[in-house]
Amino acid sequence: QGAEGGSDGPRLGARHVAALVWRAPPLRAALVSTIGLGVHVGGVVLALVAIGRDALGLSAAATGAVVAAAGAGALLSSILVTPRLGAVPWPRALRATLVVSAVALAIAGVAPTFAVLAAATLVMDAAVSSAFVVAGTLRQASAPRDLLGRMTALTLQAGAAARIAGSLVAGATATLAGGRGAVVIPAIVLFAAASGGQWRASSRAQRVTSRSDWSTGA
Repeated sequence: QGAEGGSDGPRLGARHVAALVWRAPPLRAALVSTIGLGVHVGGVVLALVAIGRDALGLSAAATGAVVAAAGAGALLSSILVTPRLGAVPWPRALRATLVVSAVALAIAGVAPTFAVLAAATLVMDAAVSSAFVVAGTLRQASAPRDLLGRMTALTLQAGAAARIAGSLVAGATATLAGGRGAVVIPAIVLFAAASGGQWRASSRAQRVTSRSDWSTGA
């Protein structure tokens, strides 16, 4: 069966794989979440620097400390949060981390002091890091094994394009509306990713195994 599946897999084009991902709610949730996270990651450092410099008048050292808080959040998440997410259904965990990310980003956008900005940044990046892990796990748990590589490649490509778009949008928004304005679109995108229709049918991850699901486009 593995050899047979492997011989069928290469005949599938990128559009066919993308269609399968979009039809399967857990896979769609993972893809949409990765795109939303990509938009966020692409522009968040620029936004934080702009907020620190323009809105709060922070020194370069203090602004660097804010950015370092993001790294600290990711580290703490990998030690304290991510290992415990297995006790929560993956779709629910992914949605929760996206919501926390968006809320923390919004708080960072209106932060009145260095301390609030740094704390919001730490929580935000902790949630974002966990969301990336959960999205990848959800994709691996749900994708047909013969197509996991292609689906991973599709997700990486979409995420890279989203990061490019996020950087451009954040730069343009910061120019037009200042540093605080630069968080608006990424926060909206994260909230949208957390509230999309893909969640209604994603209560639990189920691997797509039927050959008709992926070899005939049914």
